[in-house]
Amino acid sequence: MGNNIHYHWILCSFILYIQFQSLLPLPVIPAKAGIQAIITMYNKTLRYNYFVYILANSRNGTIYIGVTNDIERRIYEHKHKIVKGFSSKYNLNKLVYCEYFNNINDAITREKNIKKWKRQWKIELIEKENPTWRDLFLDWNIKMPH
Repeated sequence: MGNNIHYHWILCSFILYIQFQSLLPLPVIPAKAGIQAIITMYNKTLRYNYFVYILANSRNGTIYIGVTNDIERRIYEHKHKIVKGFSSKYNLNKLVYCEYFNNINDAITREKNIKKWKRQWKIELIEKENPTWRDLFLDWNIKMPH
């Protein structure tokens, strides 16, 4: 299981890097198809990126487990408390764990399973990949609106 989690973390990081640095290669589309066809194809390639993530307010602090198809937007919402709820109430704004999925059903199943785990198992999951509970979102150097 450890290698699988590590693989998911590497893939998650790579997908985010590509997605947010606009380096995702576009398929070959005839010039006569126009820019709209290119945009549509680009959006389709991004549509199937799903993330299960864990937020925390501090090491061994309160944690939140979520799933999203737009990790940049969702973490921005958490960091700026745009959506009122559990994460804003407890200041959960550090991304401490993330997994990538191609299929939304797999992502939702994983999220639900992790939520059922004992707290210690969740901590072990985080610390296996991120022993210092560093805010992983900072590593991606994503430019967010102010």
